[in-house]
Amino acid sequence: MSTTKEKSLLILILLASALLRCSLLWSGLQQTTRLYTPDSEGYCNLATELAEHGRFQLDDKPVIFRTPGYPIFLTLLKNLPTAGVLGIQIALDVAVVLMTFLLGSWLMNARAGIWSAVFYAISPLALAGCCRFLSDSLYVFFFMLSVLMMVKFLQNSKPQAKTSADVSGAESTARPAALIGAAIFISLACYVRPVGLAMLPLFIFALLFRPSRLKQLITFAGIVIMCLGPWVGRNMIQADYIGFSSFAGDSMYNTTAADIIAKQQNMPAEEIRNQFIAKAAEYQAGPPLQTPGQTARWRQKEALRIIRDNPKLWLSGYLKGCVGFWLPGANYVLELLGQSQGQRGTLDVLQRQGIWAASKHYLGGNYQAVAIALPMILIMLIKYLGVILCVIRKIRLRIPLETWLIVGIFLITAFLPGPGLPRYRLPIEPIIAIAAAAGWMRKKQEQDPTPVSKR
Repeated sequence: MSTTKEKSLLILILLASALLRCSLLWSGLQQTTRLYTPDSEGYCNLATELAEHGRFQLDDKPVIFRTPGYPIFLTLLKNLPTAGVLGIQIALDVAVVLMTFLLGSWLMNARAGIWSAVFYAISPLALAGCCRFLSDSLYVFFFMLSVLMMVKFLQNSKPQAKTSADVSGAESTARPAALIGAAIFISLACYVRPVGLAMLPLFIFALLFRPSRLKQLITFAGIVIMCLGPWVGRNMIQADYIGFSSFAGDSMYNTTAADIIAKQQNMPAEEIRNQFIAKAAEYQAGPPLQTPGQTARWRQKEALRIIRDNPKLWLSGYLKGCVGFWLPGANYVLELLGQSQGQRGTLDVLQRQGIWAASKHYLGGNYQAVAIALPMILIMLIKYLGVILCVIRKIRLRIPLETWLIVGIFLITAFLPGPGLPRYRLPIEPIIAIAAAAGWMRKKQEQDPTPVSKR
């Protein structure tokens, strides 16, 4: 495949991905409520508070669960119409298609990059993620930039062989710009969604295996600390909370612990969650009046107590959440198309009765929705089979460090405890696309070993 042909194919993929996303947005604009979720309301309220009062608060209390990245993004675009804001999100996601091509090309070759871009371009999660007022697409944009920069740095920092004139040992050809970019972009990603903090140890660990590791670690860690430190300081001063975000403890309390009690009492999980939220609000109101930080620590302590007392129920819920994480995400597209509605308790049905019952509950006999969902499910199965082929044939202990970094990102994202929603898979959809391309390309090469250049 010639370079000119690769560029032409890439341009077509980018145009097609933009057209798909714009078409889905147009459908959502027919009834704008489709563009919002319960999380959207929180982001929009914070953006309004920032625009009108310059503070990151709700109900006159500092917010420490969410971080300000996405509300600031919405505030900067506050003069644009709805279509304009989401249009920019679409442009960012099309840029992620391009980044998926680049990453696939760097890790393998340009042909693999083309197929990786195709797989990401048609991902239901990616299609829907940029067409709603959610932080997902903005997070993926910054996160992928950080991964690209780190991969480029690791590839360029491989030690060079010693020569007779080189008495100082192996040298690195890497330039610091890529490392600095990785640190800045992963910090920006953390401000959009604090789950990015879980990726920092992987980046730091990768730097331990490169020349001039001490200098690189100091550079990377110093930039991250300078970027994230101000928000930690804000939380300490305004909310009596030491940390970047209370999302981990709050999620354990509002979701994991509440689901455990719901199973114990055989009650709807949503009802128990509302009870938990009300109980935390009562605790904060006192007397004595508690700070947001004190309330966050209380929520985390309560959640850990419930989990410790019910390890089997926690494990059961965690494993079911892992299953939910891998569902196609076709429901998000169906909601934007007006073929179904969210917030109908499908996640609770999944947790209690399994995938088949949850599917029946969600689709409710809508055969048109089934017909639309089937191709998306087929795409998912093709990608997953490609990933399996990649794992079987390509994963070895002796693979480049940058590949191990990608594997680590995949594993941590896939197995983080949480509610198990498919949308939380979006940050690794580019990686899944690349692995699927690698798996299917290897299969094709085994069937037809003729080099591309000789066909």
